[in-house]
Amino acid sequence: MAAGTLTSAGRPSIRQAGMGAFAILSITLVLALIPAWRGPICPVWLVFHIHCPGCGLTRSLIELWQGHLWLSLRYHPFGPPLFVCCLLVTAGALADWAVPSTQSLLRSTLARSRRPRILTPVACLLVLVWILRLLLEFGHNTVFLW
Repeated sequence: MAAGTLTSAGRPSIRQAGMGAFAILSITLVLALIPAWRGPICPVWLVFHIHCPGCGLTRSLIELWQGHLWLSLRYHPFGPPLFVCCLLVTAGALADWAVPSTQSLLRSTLARSRRPRILTPVACLLVLVWILRLLLEFGHNTVFLW
């Protein structure tokens, strides 16, 4: 079966999945280069006037592009890990495209990243960091920026 075709079960091949991940994460990094000139664009903020768990991630990525690691961490502690994750997946997808022999490595990495034992702790950590940030904001602590 040629790379980039559907598998016998009707699912996309690893090359298609890798290129999809590459496209999504590359767009995420590129959009982080464009600052939000119109103010908050978070629908949770616009509707409920509270910060969501992801508030500050875009500004965190923008600050990383500008080389300000500390300011990036203040906007959102998950910014630098997300940036590194995006770069690794993008590099893996490009490597798979350039060198097809890396396909098995990309397949195993993508399969491991979708496991609940990885995603559940990351989601819980995101919520815990969000609660900590909210508590610090209510206490008028300015360690984190929104």
